[in-house]
Amino acid sequence: MARKSKEILRELESGFEAYTKAYPKRGQFMSSLHDTCVVPGPLDKKTVHLIAVALGICRMCEYCIATHTKEAFEAGATREELVQAGFIAMGMTGGPGVAYNVTYFLNAVNEFAPEYGK
Repeated sequence: MARKSKEILRELESGFEAYTKAYPKRGQFMSSLHDTCVVPGPLDKKTVHLIAVALGICRMCEYCIATHTKEAFEAGATREELVQAGFIAMGMTGGPGVAYNVTYFLNAVNEFAPEYGK
């Protein structure tokens, strides 16, 4: 079974903190890039994170899946909306999308949903 999503997020946050401490300008750039990419514009914050989680599944990035699943819930996404985004990712990637959808992604949805009453 996939690792716990909260563990994955802690690992990412710890790694990012260490990287930023060692390479402040590059860490600041990466943080700024992320913030710029997810700022609401023509797409609202929820939609941005639904797209990002689907892309995380397509790219087989457990860190992206955990981060954007949590952020989608924070932005008001429902389980059903997240599951549809995951299903779209499966359709676009075939077997690898199925594998990440039924492991890392489903684990992230199930782990974060109760915190948001979903």
